[in-house]
Amino acid sequence: MLPKNSQNQIHNNSEIIRILNPISEDKSDLRASMVFNMLQI
Repeated sequence: MLPKNSQNQIHNNSEIIRILNPISEDKSDLRASMVFNMLQI
């Protein structure tokens, strides 16, 4: 079990990473939508 503070720290770090990497998030979303469109054809 992790203490609450360390869990909050991990959560905050992931939030910061998400804010710092919007471009990689967009790329993964774009890839997913491309695959979805290919499956629909």
